[in-house]
Amino acid sequence: MLDEAQGRHTGQAGLAGQTDHAYLPLATLKAMLTDADQRARAYEGAGRMEAATATYDTFLRLLYTLLADDPAPRQGWRSVALRLADERQRLPIDGLVAAQLDLCHLRITALSGLPPILSLKQIGEVAATLTAAISWGAPAYNAGAIRECGAIYWATQQTLLAAPPTPTLAGWSGYAYALAPLQALVEQSPSPTPLSAAACADFAWELRRSFDATLARMDQAGTSPLMQLPMEVRMASDATARGRSQQPVRRLAQAQQQPPYRGPLLGILPAYSTAETLPDQ
Repeated sequence: MLDEAQGRHTGQAGLAGQTDHAYLPLATLKAMLTDADQRARAYEGAGRMEAATATYDTFLRLLYTLLADDPAPRQGWRSVALRLADERQRLPIDGLVAAQLDLCHLRITALSGLPPILSLKQIGEVAATLTAAISWGAPAYNAGAIRECGAIYWATQQTLLAAPPTPTLAGWSGYAYALAPLQALVEQSPSPTPLSAAACADFAWELRRSFDATLARMDQAGTSPLMQLPMEVRMASDATARGRSQQPVRRLAQAQQQPPYRGPLLGILPAYSTAETLPDQ
């Protein structure tokens, strides 16, 4: 079982030499990230951009080493975090910015917004995760954090697709139907050059439309006994659905003039529960 307080996986006593394996909990990852981000931004404030970039690079290299050596299954948020920490791998979100420091900011933002999903036991977990991401992404986009919105949406989508469902959930026909819009966004090769501001807006909106379509399909499949959502989440989802019909046309003129957002994001990211679960074996 997974002990969240200690971040350890305790196996049954057995072969000689068998020991407990330490896992890196998501809460610990985000605490490390917050510390690195604060130090890097202090350097930025002092005009020391190279030192800020080096601080982020050091954190990402350390995080990659920790995750690569972690015996925990590489699924859900762990899989996405490992990809974000690997600066040798160019990701689709990397095309949203040009400068190395902005790229570090974007990956840090994506890591900060990772939902604590390792496996999926109920379809309602998908709805709650998407609703939380939209509740941050929509106002952030309207505030000018268009690239960061796209990064959070991408990290959310990738986490859900990397989280294996339990056999019961996978066997329910409504599961594949509900997640089809997320699955349909097959990743293309990352752009070798920075995207235009309009293309950055399209990147975020393509993901947002897939979220809306997934939530709509879950509404249709809501009679399933696996659709277990707390009342407050249902209310938030309903409010999101009502807001979808009132969304303004994309503000491309605004987006074309918008530089990468440099404001603080860690305090306004989706408020997920810190509980983590491993899939049933």
